[in-house]
Amino acid sequence: AGMAKYGSVPAGVVTGNTETLARLGQASASCQVAAGLIARRDKQRAEGQPWHVWGRTYMQAMLWYHRAGKNGSELANYQFAFELFRGPLNKLGRLVTATAHRYALRSAEAGYGPAYVLLGTMHFYGFGGPADLNLALEMFRKAAEAGDPTGYQLQGNILKLRPETSAEGDRLIALAARRGIKPAGK
Repeated sequence: AGMAKYGSVPAGVVTGNTETLARLGQASASCQVAAGLIARRDKQRAEGQPWHVWGRTYMQAMLWYHRAGKNGSELANYQFAFELFRGPLNKLGRLVTATAHRYALRSAEAGYGPAYVLLGTMHFYGFGGPADLNLALEMFRKAAEAGDPTGYQLQGNILKLRPETSAEGDRLIALAARRGIKPAGK
């Protein structure tokens, strides 16, 4: 539900018109083509298809996200970074990590809240360097400021780790809940 505010693209059937618009450089159409390819990749993986089958589909999707990002889509830059972060390429090391961070930062600087969540998650887990809770907190704060209530939840989770900030953590988690984010495990 939170993604709809940011213009999420349904991962469904891509029509010929959509692909034509994507080839002409329309960023939203490129995102839709990429989302359709990611859905196809997920299905291929679930069916047990070999890497060379679903990997090709994955790489095609990444190219569409890259094209859309070059045409100014913060959603595409976020999706590109997210797929690098969660996908099979994240095991390749620093180049992939730096690229994911760069694309997430582009998206975040354009005001896309989920990109700040992704950046915070990268810093929290040390994706690309040592874990940095303070930097993670800063990114989650910026996500909340950009309108993504997940930022409140994740700030709260970190603040609850410290006895001196536990009450503030509870307050932020409650704020996230009022904005539609369910607490973990519920």
